[in-house]
Amino acid sequence: MADGVILFRCEDIGRHNALDKAIGYGIRNGLDLKNAVLFTSGWIPTDMVMKTVLAGIPVLAGRSVPTKEAVELARKYRLTLIGKMKERGMVCYTGQNSFT
Repeated sequence: MADGVILFRCEDIGRHNALDKAIGYGIRNGLDLKNAVLFTSGWIPTDMVMKTVLAGIPVLAGRSVPTKEAVELARKYRLTLIGKMKERGMVCYTGQNSFT
């Protein structure tokens, strides 16, 4: 998502594969990933955080919780990490306005 618009949506047997497809779509299509938000449907482990950081995406958000190590890694690389996204709210684990 960038500027409130969903740029690409995909599903795969594994969340990691879907994340790779989303990042690949952005790179192949010359999108400015520095203004994007990456959403995932499940919990967030360290490798998903690192892929997001390496792609230059500033925000990673998921419907479930990140691992403790993922939060630490996100803090180290100044990635905004959001979890427990539901209709009524979310938890911002890292970032400028984080709270846990």
